[in-house]
Amino acid sequence: MSTVQASLEEYLNTSYSPDREYVDGVVVERHVGERPHSLVQRNIVVYLQTHCPHLFVWPEQRVRTVPGQRSRIPDVCVTLQDPQTDIFETAPFLAIEILSRRDE
Repeated sequence: MSTVQASLEEYLNTSYSPDREYVDGVVVERHVGERPHSLVQRNIVVYLQTHCPHLFVWPEQRVRTVPGQRSRIPDVCVTLQDPQTDIFETAPFLAIEILSRRDE
């Protein structure tokens, strides 16, 4: 995995392909999963949207986990209301990370 040092502002204003996370001043690659990972992620999103319509379900939503230092992208986030922001500044009600065979 490759890493790049950057400021948080630079990270937030840059598009990465594939998408990356920001951890303590370093832009790090993240494993995006394979077909089984995608199926589990889809099933979780569909289930929550169908059975809990009062919740807001966000696949792969950027969340600042430590202000100014970390920005992560959980596989699925759940909030109790719409945060009305492109990058979540407060912790979601629930963050789900789906592990794949290649995850460390």
